[in-house]
Amino acid sequence: MDLNETRGNFPTHVCKDGNGKDTEVLIPFSSEIKFNLFVRNMSKNDESDNNNLCVYMKGAPERILVRCSKILIKGEEVDFTADLRKEVEKANADFGKLGERVLAFARYRLDSGKYS
Repeated sequence: MDLNETRGNFPTHVCKDGNGKDTEVLIPFSSEIKFNLFVRNMSKNDESDNNNLCVYMKGAPERILVRCSKILIKGEEVDFTADLRKEVEKANADFGKLGERVLAFARYRLDSGKYS
């Protein structure tokens, strides 16, 4: 599956703004906030429920990681402990010393009972 097909199958969530107009739920990247955020419905395009809404963020590690309570290690979500935070910060600093840029990614599943 290619990127455009995947985006088509899992669109950015749309809701009504204050004027009743459909609007995508997203915050575009800016150098001021150093991240972007969007909500996607991870149900298949032909499913009409909102039981699988997820918030996704990507950006500067220092802006993303402070918002995380879990980390994905070998496919398993575990608590993002102080020791793991130190390890991630060190890895980020090591890449920075090599002139590499690092992005952090985060996902949060929204409670379908509260968010539609």
